[in-house]
Amino acid sequence: ATEVPKPFAQRSSAGFLPTPSELAARIQESREIKSLFDMAEQQFHRMLTPTEQRSLLWMRDYLGLGPDVILMLIGYCISIEKPHVRYIETVAVSWQERDILTFQRAQQEVQALTAQRTFTADIMRAFEMQRRPTTKQQAFIDQWQRKGYKLEMITYAYELCVESIDKLNFSYIDKILATWENEGLTSREAVDAARAKRSSPDTDTHSYSLEDYKQLMNNF
Repeated sequence: ATEVPKPFAQRSSAGFLPTPSELAARIQESREIKSLFDMAEQQFHRMLTPTEQRSLLWMRDYLGLGPDVILMLIGYCISIEKPHVRYIETVAVSWQERDILTFQRAQQEVQALTAQRTFTADIMRAFEMQRRPTTKQQAFIDQWQRKGYKLEMITYAYELCVESIDKLNFSYIDKILATWENEGLTSREAVDAARAKRSSPDTDTHSYSLEDYKQLMNNF
C-alpha cells in the first residue's frame, strides 16, 4: 500500500517535474502505475497528456492517494464536467487533508457530493433560478438538506415567500421552514390546516397569514 505522507506545503503538481524518460521508467517498473494510467485513459476516453501523467503520479506519491481513490476522484470530476488537472488536484488536496484516503471513504464522499448536487439542482428548479446559488444561498440549501426538509415543503415556503414579498429571499424561506419545524408541520396539508384553524375567528392563537410571515421577517 502507498504510504500516507506527512502534512505538506505544495498544493499542486506544478513543481513535480519528472522528465519524459523518468515517467516512462516509472510506468515500465510499476504494474500499478501502468494500470492506473490505462484505467484513467479509459475514463477520459483518450490518451493522458504528460501533465496529467505527472499529476496522477503526484497524487499517488505525494498525497498518498491509492489508485482506486484517484480513479474514483477522476470519475466524479468527469461526471460534473470538471475533468481538468487543476480542479482534480484541488479536490485531491481536500481529500488528503480530510483523511479521505481509502476506497470506502472516497465512495462515501462521492455519494455525499452527488446527493448535495442533486438536492441543489432540485432547489434551483423549484426556485426557478437561472444561476448557481451564491455561497450564502448554498449554505442555506446545505442546511436544509442536513435538516431533512422535504422538497415539497421548501417549494411551498418559496411560493409563500414570492406571494408575500414578490421576490426570492433565502432568509425569509428559512424562517418559514424553521417555524414549520418548530410547530411539527411536515406537509402542505398540515400547514394549510394550521393556517385555516389559526385564522378562524373562534381562536385567539397566532394566524399563519402572509402578513404574519412578514412580521416574522422584521428582524432580518
